[in-house]
Amino acid sequence: MAQAQQLEALSEAKQAYVEQRHEQAVLQFRQLLTQTTDTPIVLECRKYLAASLLFLGKKQPAQAEYLAILEMDPEYTLDPLAFPNDVLFFFEKIKYEWNEDRQAARDEQAQQEQLREQELVRLRAENIVLREMAENPTFEHKNSRLIASIPFGVGQFQNEDPITGWAVVIISSVLAAGSITTAILHNSLNNQIEGADPEKFDRVEQTLRYSNWGFTAAFVTFALGGILDAHLHFVPSRKITTRRTIPSQTLLDTP
Repeated sequence: MAQAQQLEALSEAKQAYVEQRHEQAVLQFRQLLTQTTDTPIVLECRKYLAASLLFLGKKQPAQAEYLAILEMDPEYTLDPLAFPNDVLFFFEKIKYEWNEDRQAARDEQAQQEQLREQELVRLRAENIVLREMAENPTFEHKNSRLIASIPFGVGQFQNEDPITGWAVVIISSVLAAGSITTAILHNSLNNQIEGADPEKFDRVEQTLRYSNWGFTAAFVTFALGGILDAHLHFVPSRKITTRRTIPSQTLLDTP
C-alpha cells in the first residue's frame, strides 16, 4: 500500500474514532497495522487503537498497544488535547510502571555485571595463588629425634636455628680440637722420656693430662648440652619450598 493510501486509511480510521464508532475504528486501525511499517503511521495507529479499545472496556489489549508504543519510543507522550483524562491517566500509569520495570531490569543487569566482575577478580586472584603454589610447591619434612641427638649443632640446624647451630659447631670444634691436641701432645711425651728432666717431664705431663681431661670434659658436657637444647627446642616438622617452572599458558591462566 502506498503512503498516500496509508494516510487516507489512517484518516478514515481516526474519523471512526472521533465519531465514537470504536469497534469499526479498531478493525480499521488493526488492518492498517498489517499493511504498514512506517513508524509515524504505526505510532499514530496504535495510540488511537488503544484509546478505542479502552472505550470498549478492553484494557489488556489497550495496555499491549501502549507497551508496543513505548518499546518503539520510550519518551512517547499523548497529546492532552486529543484524548480524555481517563485515557491519559491510563497511558501514564502504564508508562510509569514500564519505566519502573526497565529501571529494575537495568539495576538487576548492573548488579549481575558487578557480581560477574567480582567473580572474575576472585578467580584471577585465586589463579595467581594457584600458579604461585604450582611454581613454588611446599612440602612438609618430618624432623628426626635421632638427628637431634647428633652433636656439633646438627639438631639446631634441623630445628632451623642456624645462629645457635653455628655457635655450637664453633665451640664444639674448639673443645674437640683442644682435647685431640692435648691427647696427641701427651702421647708424644713417651718419645721424650730419655734424657728428660724428671721433674720437668712430670710437670709437663701433668699439665697436658689435666688439660686433656678439661677439654674432653668440657667437650662432652657441651655436646650433651647441645643435644639437650636440640631436644628441648625440637621442631616436629618444617616446610620446604622448591622452585619449578611451569608453562605460561595453562588452565591456571583462564578466568
